[in-house]
Amino acid sequence: MMFAHGLISGAMFMLAGSVGHKLGHRLISRLGGLAKRMPVLGAFMMAMFMASLGLPGLAGFVAEFTVFLGTYEAFGWWIALPMISVVLTAAYYIYAMQRSLFGPYREQEVEPHDLEPFETAPLAVLTILTALLGILPFLLLDATYAWSSALLGLGVP
Repeated sequence: MMFAHGLISGAMFMLAGSVGHKLGHRLISRLGGLAKRMPVLGAFMMAMFMASLGLPGLAGFVAEFTVFLGTYEAFGWWIALPMISVVLTAAYYIYAMQRSLFGPYREQEVEPHDLEPFETAPLAVLTILTALLGILPFLLLDATYAWSSALLGLGVP
């Protein structure tokens, strides 16, 4: 969960910074229709929103699923309470995407321009890693399991 969160949150902070730098603000109420004006930024933003809300096939889903499995083992059906937060998060991300990316275009103080290559390259790496770990989670989970098993074998709590 921490690794997936680092990938997704890092990309989302980069995207928020890019929006703030290019438009002078990051207020959802003043954004709208950015996907048509900034398609590369829109694609990355949508991918990271989907990863963060736990779409299957992306690292966020694997992270949340494994956490919920472990929590269910410990607390049983009480897991339903934190799962409500997943639904609320998904609703917020869908709302934010619709308002900022796909809603009607709102005129900005400056004409928006899409991401530069120096912004696109790190976002592409983070997006690829997010998809890779969502599709092939064993790449990280096997290493984590081996490491934690070795720790438990040594008697380290």
